[in-house]
Amino acid sequence: MEWLILFGLLLVLLSGLNAYLNRPAPSRYIKRGPLLTPAERSFYGVLQTAITQFNASQSDSHYQLFAKVRIADVVKPDHKQGSKDWIRAFRKVSQKHFDFVLCDSRTTEITLAIELDDNSHQRSKTQKRDALVESVCEIAELPLKRLSAKRSYQVGEIIGELFGDR
Repeated sequence: MEWLILFGLLLVLLSGLNAYLNRPAPSRYIKRGPLLTPAERSFYGVLQTAITQFNASQSDSHYQLFAKVRIADVVKPDHKQGSKDWIRAFRKVSQKHFDFVLCDSRTTEITLAIELDDNSHQRSKTQKRDALVESVCEIAELPLKRLSAKRSYQVGEIIGELFGDR
């Protein structure tokens, strides 16, 4: 009888040891580098200046700029949530982001999406992504402004591009 109890305890210990040794390894994470590429960071500074100047020149303007905003946080599928159509539409945009979005700082309503087009936008894969983004914005009635990456920018030109029709 004593052997049976010892054998049972041994089985319990071995089972616990096995569970401990075969537990899943914890996920590892490392901090990414800068949020923006050097070209995006340069453009971000010019956009910030342009928005600040425009806000100062207009008594009713209260715009704020955000970078790297996930498209799925800006638009949502117009289907019953959880349906196959909703899931399919959501997956198309869930892993994509806008380079920048312009918001009304009083309501945080997004008023404009901004894409900075560099040489990567010549690639077929990127052009397909761009076509999807343009289609999504058109369907959602969200204005989208595509601006070409340059070595330098003129703040006045950026103000005209962003607010020329306002």
